[in-house]
Amino acid sequence: MYEIFYFQYVSGFDIIIRCRLEWIYYKELSKNDLEFFYYTCTLGSDEMNKYIVLLRGINVSGHKPVKMDSLSKMMQDLNFKKVKTYIQSGNVVFETDEENTYKLEKRISDRILKIFGFVVPVLVLDLDEMLEINKNNPFIQKRKEDTSKLYVTFLSAAPSPSVVAEINKINYKPDEFVFKGRAVYLFCPGSYGNTKLNNNFFENKLKLPATTRNWKTIGALISLHES
Repeated sequence: MYEIFYFQYVSGFDIIIRCRLEWIYYKELSKNDLEFFYYTCTLGSDEMNKYIVLLRGINVSGHKPVKMDSLSKMMQDLNFKKVKTYIQSGNVVFETDEENTYKLEKRISDRILKIFGFVVPVLVLDLDEMLEINKNNPFIQKRKEDTSKLYVTFLSAAPSPSVVAEINKINYKPDEFVFKGRAVYLFCPGSYGNTKLNNNFFENKLKLPATTRNWKTIGALISLHES
């Protein structure tokens, strides 16, 4: 069985039903038949949603210490499946049947506060969004830059176009950035530690929570879901 995405009346009781993998055509379905089909298809779908969690500002110079095994246990206690962590900066992959990323962010943030005793900004992306970000880096697509100099700043929401236009007027050479949706692609030929284009810069300019990962970490998180 597949999860129903869409259905519509064509003529009379003729129905086209959009399932996950195919279009299915049914003629003269009764209302009860349709309700039964919808019920069984929805219940029969066992596909879990895949997510990536990025935490902001933990384990930095001794501030907000979080051990990865403790974080993993916390995520499992929230009934998330296939939980895996990556390095100490606060990266977790997991699966769940929940579809609302904002609800997930609040659940995780609230539990961190309860377990660890401090507030941590939490950003949740689904795997498809991360794959798109990974595929569309302009510094790789157009210029083939050294990936060790590449970073992505993840934003809690897509920024206002007018604010982005104002930021784009300023020259921060040799460092460069490109906005795409709620991702900011960074090229830092020197050191990210010395760039002005850090989390605080984007948070102050955009008035949005932000957290940054290097290009290697992004690839590693995608690989964790595939392993």
